[in-house]
Amino acid sequence: MFPPNVILVRSCLIDYLSGKNVSLENVFGTIKRVVYSKQLTVEETLKVIEKIEEDPLCLPHIPRIERRRRLSKLKKLLENLNDLEKSSEF
Repeated sequence: MFPPNVILVRSCLIDYLSGKNVSLENVFGTIKRVVYSKQLTVEETLKVIEKIEEDPLCLPHIPRIERRRRLSKLKKLLENLNDLEKSSEF
């Protein structure tokens, strides 16, 4: 069983990939709130994304290539957020 914060992020990602009226901005906003509230780190969030990309049982009706393509934009946003956080720590 996943912790509640992972479930929240994972469900947002799955809704986004499934095409349920969830925009990239909404998913990023939700993840940002989870990260800023220190429930998950950006690295942990990226691991959740990677598991969704690679797991053949997660959304089997969406090809892996399509999952990667759609999630790549989000990963770039999160990497930029991570860079901003690291630069503000100094």
